Amino acid sequence: LVVKETFVPSADGKSIDLKVEATYRGSRAEAIRHRMLSRRFEQLATDFADYYRKQYGKLTVVTPATASEDPQANVTVLREHYRLEEALERGGGSTYIDLFAESLSADLDLPSSMARTEPLALSRPGELRHEVAFELPEGWVLSTLPGRIDAKGGPLDFHRTLAQDKRTVTLVHRLRSDSDHVDTPAMPDYLAA
Repeated sequence: LVVKETFVPSADGKSIDLKVEATYRGSRAEAIRHRMLSRRFEQLATDFADYYRKQYGKLTVVTPATASEDPQANVTVLREHYRLEEALERGGGSTYIDLFAESLSADLDLPSSMARTEPLALSRPGELRHEVAFELPEGWVLSTLPGRIDAKGGPLDFHRTLAQDKRTVTLVHRLRSDSDHVDTPAMPDYLAA
């Protein structure tokens, strides 16, 4: 799964144009296709918009969500386009936005019991990538220094990179899992990461 979100604030900073592209491959493509077949696509599109409403508040759908499929390659691509009306927060003389990599969260949930006597099931082996691009309006500055965070625990390998090229800030989260479970002896490393 690769999710790409592009945020472009208006010149006056009152709204943000958000474009989203999610590319599903393999078993994840099969799962999203199953969701599209089991429900009306309009309802799924409403669910997608509601997800961003929960994150960023009031929004307008600029272009209805679309889906394209390549059954031979087992790939499904979903595209969404919104205008966020309340995503920017102000405080302490600054304007800011919190950006989330929620597409990784289901694969990173902690177990209900931290004391494990058996292996912990994970979602599935593979790589998840969540990319965020944010276009800084004139006069805006990045408040966090660019850099990279790496963490490895058990079969999971996580990287977060924050970079800036002129007015474009890019935040990339990458999670790679080499297994569908964490063996019990590897749990301390997994939980520490």
